[in-house]
Amino acid sequence: MPFQPTDFAVNQYRIALREGYLYIGAENDAANAAAVGMTSGGITISLNPDYVNIEVDQLHSPLDMIPGSIGGTIETRLVELSIWHLALALGLPKDAVAGSSVLKVYYSYLAKLNNFHSVKVETLRPMTASDDATGGGVRTFEFPRVKVTSPGEFYAMSRSDPTTLPVTIQILGYWNETDSEEIFFEVKDDDDWSYISFWG
Repeated sequence: MPFQPTDFAVNQYRIALREGYLYIGAENDAANAAAVGMTSGGITISLNPDYVNIEVDQLHSPLDMIPGSIGGTIETRLVELSIWHLALALGLPKDAVAGSSVLKVYYSYLAKLNNFHSVKVETLRPMTASDDATGGGVRTFEFPRVKVTSPGEFYAMSRSDPTTLPVTIQILGYWNETDSEEIFFEVKDDDDWSYISFWG
């Protein structure tokens, strides 16, 4: 019997992407986010739902489970120790970088560590039958509301290899007034948009 795609184990709450470009911007403005550089070793998007049991007196087990809350993370490594990369890895806001070579770590910037941001990730999507030989096109993920958290580890710079900085970004929901939905991120394959909301 031939191997079927349904034989694969699927985790709908964990998405592994290939290397790509990372952008960061103001809250709910991912389309205008500033590029901070390329990633190394791929990008992992994880959603972590917390379920609440619905119980009744007549049953010894839960009647149902509903999502009570949901969180998520974007985990990756930024290539090379540029000022932009260092600022993002530290969770500093975009305006902490003056020009392209000065990073100002003042109290006023550290006080903004809890500010909300938006993030955009661009990566190549797998090729399909309709694609030509030039490639599979671009897949874009836009996260309207996130917080950048400080990574737990840093690595020394090397003369022979690029320095990589681990970065963790917390995904938060953003309330979309138009659709009355809490959106976590939007996905674009070239001109095809879809979104993933709290209630699926």
